[in-house]
Amino acid sequence: MDPMRNQNNDALVISATLANFLVKKVLIDSGSSVDIMFYDAYVQLGIDNAQLRKVNTPLTGFSGEMIEPLGEVMLPLSLGSLPKRSTKMVKFLVWLRLHPPTTSSWGDRV
Repeated sequence: MDPMRNQNNDALVISATLANFLVKKVLIDSGSSVDIMFYDAYVQLGIDNAQLRKVNTPLTGFSGEMIEPLGEVMLPLSLGSLPKRSTKMVKFLVWLRLHPPTTSSWGDRV
């Protein structure tokens, strides 16, 4: 059997509860060193801007440009169902997207 044929390059997409909202499509990138949230998503979650903490952590964008995040925020992220549900506080860098947003779908508040 050809070993190259068995390699899987599909993205891992899961559902999770983030700050009491069901997020139906969460892209898992095991090669990423930070968790990024776009500002439009941050606003849709209804989180007060006062929770954003300033950071001096520039990011390198996909095309090599330097990007300054608006700040960072700690939010509860839950995976799984009871009784095996796990919740952790996750630090997200909030980034102002400079191009038109894509359509995103947020679930119901849980």
